[in-house]
Amino acid sequence: MWHSSGTRAANADTADNLQLEAAGLQLRMPLTPIRRLLPGAAKRAGISRDLTITASLRACQRALAGIFGAEYSKFAEPIAVTKDGALTIACRSSAVAQTIRLHDADVLRTVRAAAEAIRIERVLLVPRSREDVRPTPLHEP
Repeated sequence: MWHSSGTRAANADTADNLQLEAAGLQLRMPLTPIRRLLPGAAKRAGISRDLTITASLRACQRALAGIFGAEYSKFAEPIAVTKDGALTIACRSSAVAQTIRLHDADVLRTVRAAAEAIRIERVLLVPRSREDVRPTPLHEP
């Protein structure tokens, strides 16, 4: 914080800020865009890889929505990226799994572009119950 004399105060508090504002003086601090701060903060917190995996899973969701449309993309859900480079997608029907297998090059290309920092080599399809996809009734009995 800067006082009107131009010297830096060592232990200034909020009351000093209010006095400066009342006197019509402005504090001039350069603002750093948050985009520049986030990578360093994520690295210090140890979550860089997690954020990259999340970005890849979201890219996969977008790719699946492009293949199936928004209505049917809920039948396939990207759930993980394994350490050996497998993008794991839970499929709720064999027809969905077969369609993903036909388009896996497109899915991989989209996911790799979104998450260049991690290695994604293949698509791993796993079965998932269809019970969690059933539409909820409009009126409960």
